[in-house]
Amino acid sequence: MSNQNAKVIFEYTIENAVEDGCLFNLSREFKNEVCELGINIPVYCSKFVYENYIDLTECAKKMLNDKKGRAWDILFMARFMMHKAVKNGYSHFVFYCVVDEMEATEITAVLKFDGYNFFILKDLSDD
Repeated sequence: MSNQNAKVIFEYTIENAVEDGCLFNLSREFKNEVCELGINIPVYCSKFVYENYIDLTECAKKMLNDKKGRAWDILFMARFMMHKAVKNGYSHFVFYCVVDEMEATEITAVLKFDGYNFFILKDLSDD
């Protein structure tokens, strides 16, 4: 059976996911940091990544972290792995982040590339 004549009955776009809060547009929210890193392809992250690693948890506030600094760290590490993600469709990178404890935790993230955009996601391989 061919799908050439199939009709799309519903489409959930990246813009819909951003509006719903499932994805965060880092290229828009941290435009200066993205430009400074020389990233010219849109970068998004999942709600989990944003809420736990960019937004300030209570411990992060106590450790005097700030959102721009946390976003910079993640974008900086992701930037080094973008060439691999473009080649393979994805790559992993590691960074340290204060989340629920006063000591920084090692975090492994996945950087996915769909041909047009980069997505920073939580690595689920440990779960």
